[in-house]
Parts: sequence; structure tokens; C-alpha cells
Amino acid sequence: DELATLKHIVSVHNLIWQNRQASLEYMSTNVAYDFKKMERGNQIGETVIEIWLPLLRNAGGEVVKNILVATK
Repeated sequence: DELATLKHIVSVHNLIWQNRQASLEYMSTNVAYDFKKMERGNQIGETVIEIWLPLLRNAGGEVVKNILVATK
């Protein structure tokens, strides 16, 4: 439900600001955890097994929130 709400909020934002678009970005699972691009939702492991929330990029193209992942 949270992901659906986030997608809806970004789409409403993009309707208002048509010349500057915010975006959500996803990545693959079964990759190595990268602390520069990701945040862990748990404290163990080095391999991404689940994507909980996508990366949020604002209308200026800057990363607002890193991707939230579960690791194993």
C-alpha cells in the first residue's frame, strides 16, 4: 500500500510540474549491497534479496531518498 501511495504522489507532483519530473527508480535483486545507493531495512547480509522502496529522485534530478532494501 505504501508503494502505491508513493507512486500516486509522484504522479500528482508530475502533473503539477510538467517541465520538471520527479521519479522512482528500481534496481535488481541478487546484487551486492552498496551503501552509497541503498539503505538497509535489516542489519544482516551483503546481498540484496528484496526491494522495499525505490530510490526517489526530485524534479531537479537529485537523489532525495536512497533505495530501501532487505539483505541476506
